[in-house]
Amino acid sequence: MTSQTTCIPWHNEKEWQEITLFFDTVKRVHATALDPVVQHARQISELFESLSRPMDDLCTVTCINCEDICCQKATIWYDFKDLLYLYFAFGRLPAGQIAKHKDPTGHLQCHKLLPTGCLLSRLERPFVCTWYLCPAQKQIFMSGNGVNGKHFMEKLNQIKRLRNEMESKFCRLSAGV
Repeated sequence: MTSQTTCIPWHNEKEWQEITLFFDTVKRVHATALDPVVQHARQISELFESLSRPMDDLCTVTCINCEDICCQKATIWYDFKDLLYLYFAFGRLPAGQIAKHKDPTGHLQCHKLLPTGCLLSRLERPFVCTWYLCPAQKQIFMSGNGVNGKHFMEKLNQIKRLRNEMESKFCRLSAGV
């Protein structure tokens, strides 16, 4: 069986330092040519900000009684697009990759999960933590009870599009294309 640390990219401190150095180097070498990447990261941040309250409200209703907690069940990590967004929106990467640890009862869970919810703001979480909707949350969206599901999904799709464009622009630039 493969251990968790071999599945998650940039999981150890050395790899995290290397990806940070890579972003720092590309930023230094390409400076203003990265403006479109920075612009996309800021747009993504604004969209996350606009989704924060509705997601928090939705989680308040659904997560409090959940018996299948995604933060415990899923293995979450920052993917490359998350790192691009975080680096160019905030000018730095987080202190390290997302990991799992044992909670007080011995169950594995995301190390950012506290009894009161996620330690990270919506703007700092891996994208999967926003786009994944559990069955209970989907049901609320479909019922239309106070949540404009169509508007929410449009914003998620905008974020997906911007993430793809940001990655493409960054990769072309860093490859010298």
